[in-house]
Amino acid sequence: MADAAGKESEQNEWLRQIIRMYEKDIFRICFFYLGNEEDARDAAQETFLKAWCRYRKFRKDCSEKTWLMKIAVNRCRDMKRSAWFRRVSRNVTPEQINIPYEQTNEQNVDLASAVMRLAGKQKEVILLRYDQGMSVTETAKVLGISPAAVTQRCKHALETLRRELTENEDIIG
Repeated sequence: MADAAGKESEQNEWLRQIIRMYEKDIFRICFFYLGNEEDARDAAQETFLKAWCRYRKFRKDCSEKTWLMKIAVNRCRDMKRSAWFRRVSRNVTPEQINIPYEQTNEQNVDLASAVMRLAGKQKEVILLRYDQGMSVTETAKVLGISPAAVTQRCKHALETLRRELTENEDIIG
């Protein structure tokens, strides 16, 4: 009985630690994926709950961050597939993107808005590779695709972003 209590205490401490370490990263990925602060908070909370429930099954064949990101992305995908989610408008304006940046300026808002408009698969790789700083291999593990597919999606996404941002610059300038 005491051994079970010790394991649960260890598990609870582990949860507190990963929340401290990854809460902002998980929230950011959920926010950009779902486009809504409330849904992002729900998805992040469910990510940590699922991680806690699966604590003993974590094989450590990847980093904790990679494992948590995979749980978060899968949760966000599930939420986006739900009938309720599809019926509610999820259009995000630049003013609603209130996640603090180190340096907020018009270019950051334009870039964040352009990333939000990317197709789902392109948005995923951009967020994981560039926002979260994950390697190609880590991104591939999170998304369940090959590293070559990650590289290809990044290439297409960056081309799309470059084209869109250049067009907006021409319109504004």
